[in-house]
Formats: sequence, structure tokens, C-alpha cells
Amino acid sequence: MGQVEAFAALLPAVMFLGSATELDILHYSSEQLPVALSCIGVWLLAVAGDRGFRGWSWWFGGIPIGLLPWAKLQAGPLAAMLSVWACGWVMITLKESWQDRLKRYALLAVAVLLPTLLLASIYVGSGQ
Repeated sequence: MGQVEAFAALLPAVMFLGSATELDILHYSSEQLPVALSCIGVWLLAVAGDRGFRGWSWWFGGIPIGLLPWAKLQAGPLAAMLSVWACGWVMITLKESWQDRLKRYALLAVAVLLPTLLLASIYVGSGQ
């Protein structure tokens, strides 16, 4: 084996040793906030499902889902799918009239859109 191959074979071990033992290296991942927001949103929606989709947990479950695209733009499809999942869960679980279901859908839509509406109003109000 030549010197180039030997150096290339040692490089992964040296990089691991340098990154695992050096205290000044800071790992950054932009996925942590969207994962936390989606977990909080799903947990609050599960609590709302146990309570018959009534109360504040249904409202508060939509707000973290609405914050997902603002935490990371690539989490927007995840927010849309969580919203569709919640509406489908209401449709399958509740045996109420369509008007009651539509009220719950509208409440979830307002909760999901609330962060965007608040941030857009701040941007418009400040002239950005």
C-alpha cells in the first residue's frame, strides 16, 4: 500500500478522534426545533382526541403545527399532513353532525394559521 492510500485510510479515524474529544466543536442541527414542535402539536392533538376534540387542547394543538413552517421551511408539508391527519381523525372518530365537525375544522384552521397571521401583521405593520 502506498502513502496516499495509508493517509486516506487514517483520515476517518483522525477526524473522529478530533471531533469526539475536542470540547470547542459545536454541533448544530436545524431539525431539533421542528421535531420538538411537531411532537408538542401531536401530543396536544392526542389530548384533544381523548377529550372529544373540545377545549383548549384542540386550539393549542394547532399553534405548534402552524409554527412548523416558520421554524424550518421544509417542515411545511409536515404541518399540512398533520392538519389533514387531525381533520381525518375528527371525521372518523366523531359521530356528530357536519356542522359540528366543520366548527372543529375551522377552529383548527384558525389555530394553524394564527402564527402566520400574527407574523404577517407584524411585518406589514413595521413596513418590511
